[in-house]
Parts: sequence; C-alpha cells; structure tokens
Amino acid sequence: HSMQIPAVGGSGFSANQQPSHLKVLHERLPEATRRHAFGPIHAWWMLDVNGRLVELAGESEPVAPAWDAFPVPAEVVTALQRAAMPVQVLTWLKKARLNLTATTFRNGQLAEIEPLVHRAMDYGLAGMGDVATFVVYGLRYKVDYEQHPHLQALLTGAAAQRRPLAQAFRDVDPDVWHELAETAQQRVEARMVSARHVEMKNVRCQAFDADRQQHERSCGAIG
Repeated sequence: HSMQIPAVGGSGFSANQQPSHLKVLHERLPEATRRHAFGPIHAWWMLDVNGRLVELAGESEPVAPAWDAFPVPAEVVTALQRAAMPVQVLTWLKKARLNLTATTFRNGQLAEIEPLVHRAMDYGLAGMGDVATFVVYGLRYKVDYEQHPHLQALLTGAAAQRRPLAQAFRDVDPDVWHELAETAQQRVEARMVSARHVEMKNVRCQAFDADRQQHERSCGAIG
C-alpha cells in the first residue's frame, strides 16, 4: 500500500507506508499536504526496524483538497529519498550477493545498515554504487572504519569524490585495510562500552527527574 504524492517540478513519488517514510512526511510536509496525506485518521501506530513503537498523530479532520496540498516541496522529497535509501541499498546488496549483515531478519539487516547509509550520505555520497560500497566496507571493517586518516582524506577530498568510491577504495594501500581488519573487534567493543555509558547516564537523569518531580509534588501538597 502506498501514497502517490506529486512533487515540485511536475514529477512525483510513491511513499510506501512504512515508518521511515511516514515519519519524514509527517514531520516535514506543509500543513495542508499533511492533512491530505494523514487525515481524517485519528492516529498511525507502527513498529520501526528496531521494534520501537512509532505513533504519528492523525488530523481527525476532513481531507484537504489536493489543489491546496500539492506539490510537495523539494526538501521533503530529498528527506524522503534519504529515508528510503537503506531499503534500496539492502535490495542492491542482496542482488549483488554482498550482504554481510550479521542477521538474516530483514528488519535487523536494515537496522544494521541504516547508520552506514546515513553516514555515507553525510559525506556527500549519493549514487547507489557509492553508498552501497561504503556500506559493504562498513559491514566488513566494522565501526567507524572510515575514521582512519587515509580514508578521511579520501572521503572528504573533492578530487576523490569525482570517481567511483569502489575504484578509490581499491587504490587504498592494503596496509590500511589490514590495520582496520585487526582493530575491528576493538572498535566494536569500544562502541559498546560507550553506548552502555550513555544508557547509564540516561537512566540516572531519568531517576533524578523522577525524584525532583516527586519532591515538587510533595512540597506542593505541604503548601
């Protein structure tokens, strides 16, 4: 099931009703367009690729006329394309038999490659071949592999970005890839420790906020 949405310039796109697409549309569409796409439904509930509940409020109002709602702004189309890229890359990897994800479940695979896809796009990589190459190497050499100084120079250099990433990576000194392979597990463990620290900090903050609210309610009751 999908929404057919006209875009700026007379083109259009089809938005599959999955959380990554709908969340972008719900947050970024102009008011009239959002009413047309999401009303008169009371609310939308779904699970994202990590199994978390996503709730998007409906408009609970009559659907806005199409001539008031469209076309969709170009920046919304760009954001939607970014949200859709992980699914497209996963499909590409499976067809090319380069899927190196640690799980066989589709949602788990998407959750694994999504951060890599977004990091690739943050470096200005836009073509499917370049993004997929970045992801394949990320799955092989693990967390933050692109932070190696040699790869940073390559990814941020204007000259390097004018040729396919696969070709640029093939020209990298083999010692760089050997070093990344040897340190992969160390970087994975460091990321896990960092994530645990962040989680513990969040728990402490939530406990502090709960205690403060309880204290304020107690003081209010006394007053």
